[in-house]
Amino acid sequence: MNTKEKIIEVALDLFSINGYESVSVRDISKAVGIKESSLYNHFKNKQDIFDTIILLCTEKAMNQYKNLKIDQTLQGDFTIYNRMSEEILIQISLELFKFYVTDHDMSRFRKILIIEQFKNKNIQELYFKYFIDDAISFQTQLFHYLMEVGVLKKSNPESVAYEFYSPIYLLMSRYDELNDEVINLIKSHIKNFSLKNSPQ
Repeated sequence: MNTKEKIIEVALDLFSINGYESVSVRDISKAVGIKESSLYNHFKNKQDIFDTIILLCTEKAMNQYKNLKIDQTLQGDFTIYNRMSEEILIQISLELFKFYVTDHDMSRFRKILIIEQFKNKNIQELYFKYFIDDAISFQTQLFHYLMEVGVLKKSNPESVAYEFYSPIYLLMSRYDELNDEVINLIKSHIKNFSLKNSPQ
């Protein structure tokens, strides 16, 4: 790990424990073991460090979607869901849940946004975007498509998106691990959701 990577790693740790606003460049450089002036050889300021963390975590999330073969749906191609079984949907949901709560970087990034959302308007908007707005927008489009092709019964796709995502968001807020209890709750939720929204 080079110095720049170590700065990012340490900043993630400090921000996720103390919050972004409470951590100074001096705190970061001291924890890294370098002079404060040396840190400026790698980053312009604290905001630059945080912006780099955002970019890295966004790239990591996109790679996760790609690994799960759902990255194409982000561009609006939902055809892969035409014959997707309930079990595959459960597996994807579990993998994404695990990614956001147990991946070391994503878990810390999520905690930073949670801590700072009531102090910093920009970070609050970022938190809403990553963990609420983008998820609801994507799922609304997905459920609209599934209704159009007859996989789900027709209703308000945005309401269905909130119905699907709200329990998962609640579990994400409650747990910091993917244990047996969470797995069973997610499985039960998706099975009930599929049953309720299946076409008659």
